Amino acid sequence: MADVVTMWELFGRDLRGLKLGVAWTYSASTKKPIPPDHDVMYAAGFFGPDIIYTKPSELKINPEIETAIKANVEANGGTYRTSDNIEDAFKGADIVYVKNHVSLDLLPPFVKEPKCDEMAKFFNKYNDWIVSEDYMKTGKDHVKYMHCLPCERAMEVTDEVMDGPHAAVFGEAENRLHAQKAIMDLIM
Repeated sequence: MADVVTMWELFGRDLRGLKLGVAWTYSASTKKPIPPDHDVMYAAGFFGPDIIYTKPSELKINPEIETAIKANVEANGGTYRTSDNIEDAFKGADIVYVKNHVSLDLLPPFVKEPKCDEMAKFFNKYNDWIVSEDYMKTGKDHVKYMHCLPCERAMEVTDEVMDGPHAAVFGEAENRLHAQKAIMDLIM
């Protein structure tokens, strides 16, 4: 919710025609969440952006989740596609949302710990998937970098991007408080 509120603050509530690049990024740590970027794509889909999800080709997305994201985006005037080239998330983007997450294929059923050795090999294969200023320059002049925080500097993103003019992460973090308060107000 905080991510969508941040998008609204930056671009208004109608996100149709905007490119939202969502990218998996590198991390040296294999203790990661289940893909939070799937939630971002689904929630943003209610407002119709054109979403591209870039991830290594071996990284699978749950087909039911992907079907729901695609249907939601298309029902609201947007598009959804995937790519195995990280650069595609940035080219011509208005918003870039990045996050490292586990590979669902490497999570044994009903086990809390991932297959860390296999996950580490997979992650290290893509250690160049890091958000850099060079990637950001391929977006539109107003492109914004988003991440739900905490992020891993020098692994997921360079300091230059994190502390630069494209970063929307600190406003995004503040919006988490407001979004959570609104949800609590609705359910209490």
